[in-house]
Amino acid sequence: MRMNWEDNASRHVAAKRQLGEGRWDKILKRKLTEISDADDYEDAKLEWRVTGRCWWARGLSREAPHWVAQTNHSGECLCGHIIVYHFEIENTENGTVECLGSDHITSYLILRGLMEETGLTESEITEEMIQQWISVRVKSMKAEAWWEENGEEFTENFNLVKDMDLRVNVNVTSKKYYDKTLKMNRPVTKIRKRSMGKFPMPSYKMASIVWRWNHPDNQKNQKQIHGFPNDKLIADLHWFVHQIETHKETLRKQDAMLDARLEVLQDAEVRFKDILVESIKNRERDEAFKALCEAQNLPYFDLSFAANTWEESFIRDMRLRLTEGRDLTEKQAETLWKIVKGMTEPATDRQINYLRRLGYRGDFGLLTKQTASREIDMLVAITK
Repeated sequence: MRMNWEDNASRHVAAKRQLGEGRWDKILKRKLTEISDADDYEDAKLEWRVTGRCWWARGLSREAPHWVAQTNHSGECLCGHIIVYHFEIENTENGTVECLGSDHITSYLILRGLMEETGLTESEITEEMIQQWISVRVKSMKAEAWWEENGEEFTENFNLVKDMDLRVNVNVTSKKYYDKTLKMNRPVTKIRKRSMGKFPMPSYKMASIVWRWNHPDNQKNQKQIHGFPNDKLIADLHWFVHQIETHKETLRKQDAMLDARLEVLQDAEVRFKDILVESIKNRERDEAFKALCEAQNLPYFDLSFAANTWEESFIRDMRLRLTEGRDLTEKQAETLWKIVKGMTEPATDRQINYLRRLGYRGDFGLLTKQTASREIDMLVAITK
């Protein structure tokens, strides 16, 4: 694509009040008079008006519209001067259609068109209105010509990168926000509105393509202001497409990390629910077991009452026996009461003295028979 917009064709177009005595002006006066009904130029010029149609002949491959082609001088003004901008004019007396270049779109031609379009009188139409008429049409035809020549490729590339652009071409701020889905703090990012570094150095960070082209929050986006992208935006778009696989890999890794986080949260949620359900079941079973113990005139007991492995095994057997509907023997009940009391009754003097000899340095006042027995077993095992 040819992107040198700084050529003669893109210079500011200004309307002249009237034709002068230069070479091209004289030729135009003569030719306009020849195809007018009037024989005198001053009368003939009043027969002509602009129609509002314009064509920008940028690029040799562009085919001229029929109203330009029928004049048999595409690429040239009626005067013979080479032109880029083609403005259609019409003779209101005989219907002849011609085209002029921007240098020969004189104010009186535009005046007639504006008077017909707006209903204003000649005295009410200002120079600013005339120049605005030209500016609007030049902008429109430049955009139309650009899209005809480059629109398909640009649209394809822009659609390819627009979603990635809003994730890649951003600045990471020092601010954080809480992501309710990921249940974590994440950095706040903002669209990069200005490029950083020099293109195409590795440190170059381009401004967002979407922001510059058509972002709704950017009141000066190029689509709205110019109608087509500038050279800088096109260059950055091509560079982004060139690096698209690198961007895809970067975003893939980011997405993989987020997916892993969600998976961990989902697993944790499932485990929590399982634990919660099991806890509820355990509480329900404990309540039922307490009721069973009361019915048998026995104290409530579980594995936390065991002071050693033998007591742990005994308690398991007794819980199983009761839940199966079998009664405990007198001796089993007596042993069970002894174990439960050991959980609540303070340690004996004998246990405390033995612990002193073994070097126990804990708070003796907090020891029960059961906890004292556990401490003794551990200290004996250590000293062996």
